[in-house]
Amino acid sequence: MGVPKKNKRKIIVDEKIYYWFTANDRWNEPLAHIISDDRTFIASCNLYCPVLKIIKDNKYGQRTIPVPDGMEEIAFTPKFISNLIHLGNLSK
Repeated sequence: MGVPKKNKRKIIVDEKIYYWFTANDRWNEPLAHIISDDRTFIASCNLYCPVLKIIKDNKYGQRTIPVPDGMEEIAFTPKFISNLIHLGNLSK
């Protein structure tokens, strides 16, 4: 079953389709949510406290990855989302 696409942006990283969208958490801080089309990878990242939280990953399981210095952004952009996906796919 695919991911509902309403209000989501599509990005292709390493020939795999992902969807991402932003929303505010309960403290009104911006979060980016990233979901692979086949739902094998689900993650979120807070813009103010840049830590990538992998909620589901069929390869390596749940984990939290600090975003390296220099990779931080002031807004969620396709390039930043692509970098987060690469970070999540490469880190165990």
